[in-house]
Amino acid sequence: MAHLFVLFPILIILAVLSHNYYRRHPATLGFYYFRNLFGLWSVCTFFNGIIAVAAIQPPLKPLLGLAIGVPFYYFAMASLILLPFAMYKKVGILSKLLSALVVLVGISMGISNYFVKVVGDAAAAGIGLAPVMELFAGLDYRAWTTAIFIVPVGLFFLYEATRARTGLARASMIIIAIGLIGAGIAEPQHILAKHTVIADFGTTAAFAIMLVGLLLPVMFKPREVGAPYQTPRPV
Repeated sequence: MAHLFVLFPILIILAVLSHNYYRRHPATLGFYYFRNLFGLWSVCTFFNGIIAVAAIQPPLKPLLGLAIGVPFYYFAMASLILLPFAMYKKVGILSKLLSALVVLVGISMGISNYFVKVVGDAAAAGIGLAPVMELFAGLDYRAWTTAIFIVPVGLFFLYEATRARTGLARASMIIIAIGLIGAGIAEPQHILAKHTVIADFGTTAAFAIMLVGLLLPVMFKPREVGAPYQTPRPV
């Protein structure tokens, strides 16, 4: 129930706030990409929340939560991966290929979950890639790919903090980095259902921390808005 009544509304609030601030400060790229991150992630959270609240049972449960919901979770990370490139005005072939790779991982995981968890047996369904699908449908694979796709972006922000010209920009990037790295650690624990406190509250706190970092220049020194994120994107 925490998915639907805690994480989902928080993600919606964060997405709306990010969108509103992006409209007011279009030079701040972080608002654009984090809006997409929060909004797309909320779709996955909504499906999983509905499943828990309505006590939905198989085969509809894995269909909604894993085959349909999980890909949106990867679509969210695909948007996040574009942000470091956009900050350097390098949204080109490489960045789009990396983002597309994350999207493909999400789609392949959704397809794999459909055959392995909904149909029940990919091999019995006549799928020649059954062993690969079983790997993609595994929780360990999802946990590892989550960390691999999120944590490096957090490390990038830590690096950018060392290059920031002002204390406010440096603090903003450090806070964003803490939120990203926290999500990259807490969400895999949530997936694997380990460390209950982290699983329940870690990811939610990490998202809130990210938004604090984004809002810091806006709240305390408006003329610095846009300094860490240079190229406006379309609404």
